[in-house]
Amino acid sequence: MQAIRDRASDIHFEPQERQMTARVRIDGVVRELATIPKTMQQAIISRLKVMGQLDIAERQLPQDGRCTVRLAGDSIDLRIAVIPISHGEKVTIRILQRSSTRVSLSDLGMSEQAFEVFQRAIDQPFGCVIACGPTRARARRRRSTRRSST
Repeated sequence: MQAIRDRASDIHFEPQERQMTARVRIDGVVRELATIPKTMQQAIISRLKVMGQLDIAERQLPQDGRCTVRLAGDSIDLRIAVIPISHGEKVTIRILQRSSTRVSLSDLGMSEQAFEVFQRAIDQPFGCVIACGPTRARARRRRSTRRSST
């Protein structure tokens, strides 16, 4: 819940020799969230596997699952990936907030000229347009920083 409130895009549970570390990715930066005792490791991993409808007995092969949780009235999709490593199983949860995934072209922060070129490209009856860049939060932060420095 804390990771979702902090608008994290990922949560990583990484088993180590004597503990398990929980890290979150916020605006592209990975930060440590908590250190979890080794005695809790298997219970946490099993719970995450159950949530993702994965096989809790399978510990030798990678697995992928998904689930939806509700927090403060919002539906949040979680993609759960489990991969065996030397000290147990590493779990990565990708957080996909439905309310923040729809972005209009005008929200992308393009110049007017770039917007017109892009619009002409997507109006073509064939071809492919690939848009990539920073996460929405990082792009929003960069735009507000540019505005305040001018």
